[in-house]
Amino acid sequence: MVYTASRSHGQGIDQVFLCGSVSRYPGVDRLLQSRLSLPVKVMNPFEPFESALNNLEHEALEPVSSVAVATGLALRGWRQHA
Repeated sequence: MVYTASRSHGQGIDQVFLCGSVSRYPGVDRLLQSRLSLPVKVMNPFEPFESALNNLEHEALEPVSSVAVATGLALRGWRQHA
């Protein structure tokens, strides 16, 4: 958050997204939300996309937040080459 604040040129932070290993801890989003007084959400990088997977297949991929950075980098490369 310090890095984001240093790069935002005085603008505030509206929401926090958790990804990686910290997002695996149950309730960490609620804890941080109460401490920061900001909305906190565990990131699901696949949320914007339609999926043909059923609930059981989705559960097998959990926690998907751990692949958020890799998904973002892959999509950035896809947009550059599309």
